[in-house]
Amino acid sequence: MAMNLLPLLLVGGAAAYVVTSEKKKAKAKECPASSKVGLGEFATVALAAVDTHGKDSDPSKEISYYMKELLPKGCTIASNGSSITFAMPGTEKSLHLTIPDFNAFMTLSAWARRLQEGVITQEQYTTGIADLSKWYKGVTGENLDLLKLKEFATTMMAYAEGMPDDNGTAEPDEPAACPDVFEYVYDEQEDAKMSAAFDQGRQLYPNDPFRIADVIFSATAPHGCTKRDFNTKVLMTMKPPGSSSEFEPVVLEMDMASMYALLVLEAASKSGMSPSQLSVIQSKVADNYQALTGKPLSL
Repeated sequence: MAMNLLPLLLVGGAAAYVVTSEKKKAKAKECPASSKVGLGEFATVALAAVDTHGKDSDPSKEISYYMKELLPKGCTIASNGSSITFAMPGTEKSLHLTIPDFNAFMTLSAWARRLQEGVITQEQYTTGIADLSKWYKGVTGENLDLLKLKEFATTMMAYAEGMPDDNGTAEPDEPAACPDVFEYVYDEQEDAKMSAAFDQGRQLYPNDPFRIADVIFSATAPHGCTKRDFNTKVLMTMKPPGSSSEFEPVVLEMDMASMYALLVLEAASKSGMSPSQLSVIQSKVADNYQALTGKPLSL
């Protein structure tokens, strides 16, 4: 059963959260350190949650359904010291998320699906990111890591697509890997998408070009890729917005880690940083790339 109800994790957010009573908060300390959920069980709950509440513009009832059905008694979405382990079918492997991360993951996915289906507006979508990020930092003390959640979604989708359907069985495939070559066409459509991702990242992390680049990378890179995949070759065909049909596209060649470095530098430049601040960012980017790849950054 391909779990198509779990949407690919897009850059998105959530404006509503499960409201817990004071009584439940008092029980939070009783939440076990870890609890296990089967992927099939998760898929069953997802079917019911989306069928019942998936068309609501506010996803809070959908998220409440997930939490009520999957979390042990005593746990709330703010149970930061507890985690959920997802058992992968046909393998001894498992995936782990803290409960706040799980809440963020499901809320992000719920809003991404609503945006994709036209249930909500871009403004609601963007506002939700800031709200979710503020809640997450208040609970965990850390910034919400969209790339971590995207990687989790990619891995879970890979296993979900290998689940047996009603007519037979299927072994789970290995999680999707970053391709050897990523052919990326930067045209007017991509420019608009990256500008929107920059605006979202800037709203979340106004003074952190690395975090802003994480948001843009999440919206741009193929599923299965991370900013550390320096063995993946990127062929970037540049077709600037407004260029005439006679314009000869420019093809740039780099690796995936270099592409991420480029996004960081672009984010820093667009954020209005001073020359001295830009110099610090450039040095840090170069140092990070050198430490990752063992070779100097060349852009």
